[in-house]
Amino acid sequence: MIPEQPISLTVGPDLSLEALLALPPSPPAGVVICHPHPLYGGDMENPVVVRVQEVCAGLGLATLRFNFRGVGASGGVHGGGVGEQDDAPPLAMSDFGFLEDIRVPTLAVAGTRDQYCPSDEFARFTAARPWIKAATIEGADHFFFGKLFPLGEAVTEWAQRLPRGRAS
Repeated sequence: MIPEQPISLTVGPDLSLEALLALPPSPPAGVVICHPHPLYGGDMENPVVVRVQEVCAGLGLATLRFNFRGVGASGGVHGGGVGEQDDAPPLAMSDFGFLEDIRVPTLAVAGTRDQYCPSDEFARFTAARPWIKAATIEGADHFFFGKLFPLGEAVTEWAQRLPRGRAS
C-alpha cells in the first residue's frame, strides 16, 4: 500500500486545505473521501474516513482526503454550507439539491440504526439518484460504531466496480 503524503490544496486566493494524498504509480482510478460535518467534530482523521481510505488504497486506488475550511490545519472558517457543499451531511438536516448535476460514481452508505439518516429517507434519496450506489449496514449507527469492517466490505464492493482510467 502506498503511504499518504501531506499536501496543501489551494482552493482560492487566500484559502488552502490540509490534505493527504496516496498516489500509486499507475492507479486504475481515484477516490476523494469527504469527512463528516465539521461543526459536529468531523475531520479527515474520523474512523470512517480512515477506514474508507485504507480499503481504497489497499485496492490500489489513488486516494485524497482533506479537512474542509476551518478544520485542522485548513485555512478559513466554516462557510455555512456554501463552501462545503461536498460534505456528506445527514439527510435529515440538509438539502442535497447541489448533487443533481453531479454524475460521478458515488457511494452512499448508511446504517439501519442511523439516528440522522432514517432508512426511509435514505431509500428515497438514493432511488431518486440512480447514479448513486446505495449500501446499508445492518445495525450500524451514524458513526458505524463496531461496524467498520462491514463498511469496508461495502466500499470494497463499490470500488471494485469503478470505471478504470485509460492506460498511458
